[in-house]
Amino acid sequence: MIDQFDLDFYINRLFVLHSVEIIPTYRGKNLGLAVATELIREYGRGCDLIVTKPFPIQFFGDAYERDAEGEPTEVERKEFVQAKKKLFAYWSQIGFSPVGKAGIAGMTYDDFMPYQFNND
Repeated sequence: MIDQFDLDFYINRLFVLHSVEIIPTYRGKNLGLAVATELIREYGRGCDLIVTKPFPIQFFGDAYERDAEGEPTEVERKEFVQAKKKLFAYWSQIGFSPVGKAGIAGMTYDDFMPYQFNND
């Protein structure tokens, strides 16, 4: 994964935010950002690089329609691209930015902008 990055420094410590899934009842309240903020604060401090691969869970596995050849339909492809763009914008709120062409988002701890959770 590290070779995806064009880095001019050596990575000693890497924090990988593997996944954050919020059940539908609680979505739309930025809980994913709040959870990620706390995880990064707790475990990302001192890391040279923090990475994640935003992926829309609704497209995981066999969750989307396929055409006769077994490939996602054109509509599904477009919806997937839109969902990924939306996720990248979402995660950029705490400092992640796209890295390379593999769908990875990364930041340094200095780039981290903790989400301020408002319980109102």
